[in-house]
Amino acid sequence: MAAFILNIETLPGIHVKGLFFFVFGSYLAVNKLDILDTFKSYKWLIPLSIALLIMLVPADNMPISTSIRHIYQVTGIIAVFLLANTMIKKLKYINQFIFKHSNASFFIYVVHTIPIVVASPRGFTSLLIDKTLYISGLYKHSGGVISYFLTPFVCLFVCIIMYNILKRFIPKTMEALIGGR
Repeated sequence: MAAFILNIETLPGIHVKGLFFFVFGSYLAVNKLDILDTFKSYKWLIPLSIALLIMLVPADNMPISTSIRHIYQVTGIIAVFLLANTMIKKLKYINQFIFKHSNASFFIYVVHTIPIVVASPRGFTSLLIDKTLYISGLYKHSGGVISYFLTPFVCLFVCIIMYNILKRFIPKTMEALIGGR
């Protein structure tokens, strides 16, 4: 974890971030640990993640920002799991939405960051939101933060529309694309 937080480089082509999350996921799998059960007593990570995100905005492009960002990524991923679990249990409409679109989850995972970033749903969405905020004059004040929070939701919407269109018009190709998942 120290190598990840301090951004110590590994072998060329193997980024320390991917290595960290692979090892973390492997550890949970090998020890048959459920991420929600393992971290349910760590709810304090949610406010810590929010505080780290707030610290990142003014610290952008400073030498310490990489370490803060990496700590935020670790705490933020665990916090997202905890928040999602709470929302699924308490909010019926979110539970219904997830159940209805669970078949699309692998497709969303695959297409949301197509290597041509601007052509990917995430890149397109981020670009669209940034341009809209820039034209409206909001971007210079808080557009980056607004874009940061809106992009995942709009990207999810675009991916679900793509999934439904492909599934309706070319179901066999769609089945091949996602490997029957």
